[in-house]
Amino acid sequence: MLLLVRPKHFGFNSQTVSSNVFQQTPLDDIIIHERALKEFDAFIELLQLHQIEHIVFEDTDLPMKPDAIFPNNWFSVNDKRQVVLYPMLAANRRAERRQDIIESLIRRYAQHQVIDLTVFENEGKYLEGTGSMVLDKKLKYAYVCRSQRSNESVLDVFCEQCGYEKVIFDACTSKGAEIYHTNVMMSIGIDVCVIAAELIRDETQRKMVLEHLEQFYQLVLLTEEQVMHYCGNILFVKNQSGKGFWLMSTNAFQTFSNEQKRILEKEGTLLAAQVDTVEQCGGGSVRCMLAEL
Repeated sequence: MLLLVRPKHFGFNSQTVSSNVFQQTPLDDIIIHERALKEFDAFIELLQLHQIEHIVFEDTDLPMKPDAIFPNNWFSVNDKRQVVLYPMLAANRRAERRQDIIESLIRRYAQHQVIDLTVFENEGKYLEGTGSMVLDKKLKYAYVCRSQRSNESVLDVFCEQCGYEKVIFDACTSKGAEIYHTNVMMSIGIDVCVIAAELIRDETQRKMVLEHLEQFYQLVLLTEEQVMHYCGNILFVKNQSGKGFWLMSTNAFQTFSNEQKRILEKEGTLLAAQVDTVEQCGGGSVRCMLAEL
């Protein structure tokens, strides 16, 4: 089951652009919102067509939240019946945390514990959910690329509370811009892991990460160019019949090589949604739009 938030005021977020190399110069806010809404609704139709279970919450009018379309950053749920709330860097993103959604999750999934990590915002420390962390839910590893939005001390608390072991590293573009969220450069399926190892510039770190992952997965190695086209920002899901899908944007789909597609297709159909406006102005793609329940 996936959770999505249909936006009311999607737009260019000036509070996040300094830490997000993927955001681009905005168009008129009204045009941006209208285009993003069409992309969102078409994505929902795609999920429905393929019987991929999901629930949609409508964004609230006030306060205006330009990034409400990315709910995976402020909460997650897990098999220990925990709802985890995360500290976020941008002040205007903290308003995305909604008590009505939390209460709905507690009722629907019998969650009995709320782990509130938002107190770390007072210390200037952040961990933006499954943007900051790529979670291997089966083997219980949390993969994290350090950044302004992904603090190791907060990660340590998460791992202790939720039963994960951390695998942490540093990554940046060829121009030295930090990778703000791990999930733009990495994704885990069943037996396949997509990762842009070349962005881990330290050879020792890169070797450690690759040797660790190779124990469990067939690797699809991404280039920096592919990361900038959101090939890392994809999510493996199964529908109501147990059929596997890799959810991604058309931008990512068109940038994967034929050999990479062949490997991914071993696990599921490649299902692409056109979300160009969301990518360009929001700096996130399909995976960022999906909170896993």
